[in-house]
Amino acid sequence: MSSKFRLSAVFLFILLNAFAHAAPKAVIAIEKLDFGTVKSGEIAEKTVPLRNDGDAPFTILRTNSSCPCVIFEKPSAELSVVKPGLTMNLPIKYDPKDRVGPQGAVVAIMTDDPANPALTLDIAAFVEALVVVRPPNGITWGYVKRGNAIGKTLDIAPGNVKNDIELVDIKSSNPGVKVAIEKKTEANERKIIASFTISPDVPLGTLEATVTARVRVGTEEAEIKLPMRGEIIGDLLVTPPAIISPQIAYTLGQRISEITVRASDENAEPPKLLGAMAVGSVKATVIKTANAKAHMIAVHAGDNVNAGPQSGTVYVMTDSKDQPITAIPVYFRMGDSVRAEPATVVLGAGSKQRVALRPSADGKLKITNIGFEDDVVNVEVVQAEHANADTPAAIEITALAPAKPDRLSSIVVVETDAPGGSRVYVPLAIRPE
Repeated sequence: MSSKFRLSAVFLFILLNAFAHAAPKAVIAIEKLDFGTVKSGEIAEKTVPLRNDGDAPFTILRTNSSCPCVIFEKPSAELSVVKPGLTMNLPIKYDPKDRVGPQGAVVAIMTDDPANPALTLDIAAFVEALVVVRPPNGITWGYVKRGNAIGKTLDIAPGNVKNDIELVDIKSSNPGVKVAIEKKTEANERKIIASFTISPDVPLGTLEATVTARVRVGTEEAEIKLPMRGEIIGDLLVTPPAIISPQIAYTLGQRISEITVRASDENAEPPKLLGAMAVGSVKATVIKTANAKAHMIAVHAGDNVNAGPQSGTVYVMTDSKDQPITAIPVYFRMGDSVRAEPATVVLGAGSKQRVALRPSADGKLKITNIGFEDDVVNVEVVQAEHANADTPAAIEITALAPAKPDRLSSIVVVETDAPGGSRVYVPLAIRPE
């Protein structure tokens, strides 16, 4: 009896020890997955062989890729488990959208194998497009004079340099854009080159259009649509077309930008400047310069502007035949010409806080009035005038005690004689007792 018991115990020990050391071993049976040549517009499919060399099953948890072009088809819960000694072929797709030429990516397959939870695999493909367009995202330009070429071309070539290409049709959605076509062979590549000219009677300002071309490569046809955008000018060039000032104006009348007026032909004399008028929160002055080929107009913040976002328009009047009046919109921010220190106040019931008021730029200011809720706080002027950095204008705020539970916040309004800073707001909070 006892000998049989000892034999069973030994067998049980061996069995338990075997289970204790059983573990999966996830292996990718290949080092690299090459999709070969993939035609644009088609999706290629292959499988990744995952082998289990261990003695316990493993589960595929998730997959990641460095490129959205790689698409995994997640297996069902049942198929995601790979048993010992078996191989599972994981489906994978390659989408070549917006890609041309040699491509690469790295994928990671995550499993519950404790020794090697992340399996990585290199992906390769060569995407062959029927046609290649340069530039691929359309054509943009700065300024082009009416009647002139825009100076940029659209090149359309076969994706495979061995193929020939023929133009079936090309047109612009804007009749003011004229298209000229030339076929060339450069470096053994046959291509169609489209150049563009602006009509003499096209309206001034921003021009937007879409170029649509149909080409034939072998027995296949492709349609290409690309945007075009740029500014059309006449005999006059006024820059910039709009002013969005990055700097904050802290003093009234501060210069915030400039406008340059010259002939669109750099070698021509500038048109006569008849004047510059401003409306809104800006003003404009003509500046004399040594440059005989251009006029300069300085743009300033207005003389009575409050703090915050501001806008206005400068009208430039010249003897130009094409655009005698040019409107330039202006956007800027007027800063607080008076700042409170501290900008916000937190008080306990019955406590006090001194708040200094200083001009943002050099100068003086005088407190002319204060406004506050007298059932919440008491405010006194302790220094009416700002003399210098060591002697700023100041007020003293005292929270009433006891504080009313429903009146624990307020705003103190300080009026000064500083231009652009006639009112300064100091928000305050009161801590209840």
